[in-house]
Amino acid sequence: MENKNLYQKIFNVQQNCGKAVKGEKKSGMQYEPLSYNSVTKVVKEALKEEGLVMIPSVDSSEQVGNQTRCSMSALIADIKTGESITVSGYLGYGNDNQDKGPGKAVSYAYKYLMLKLFMLDIAKSDDIELELNQKDEVSETIDFELA
Repeated sequence: MENKNLYQKIFNVQQNCGKAVKGEKKSGMQYEPLSYNSVTKVVKEALKEEGLVMIPSVDSSEQVGNQTRCSMSALIADIKTGESITVSGYLGYGNDNQDKGPGKAVSYAYKYLMLKLFMLDIAKSDDIELELNQKDEVSETIDFELA
């Protein structure tokens, strides 16, 4: 069995994630939303395969009118070796006239942390079968030999 370090495992997660699938445009919306659940669905399985866990943390937050702003980080740890790294500086905004702003801001920031860290491709719901979150047939996986 090959012993991979944390960075090799993160690299494998980047290579093995499927596409995050946008939802259907609803009445009154100008765009097709990309849900938090769509992103976590493709990341979760790849993290599990590599034996990695992500622990999110809100580093700061503020409320300005009806907008909540937050900055997030996440600890990524190898569950077998305990080796870990923290990635930070991911921003989220949540606009809400009630009490949902903080949750929206945190979900937004964590979703984009995963999108950017794992370099996820985004697909429209009519481009691929939702259940499969297929890999892009056009993209080529690069196989690096690490010393």
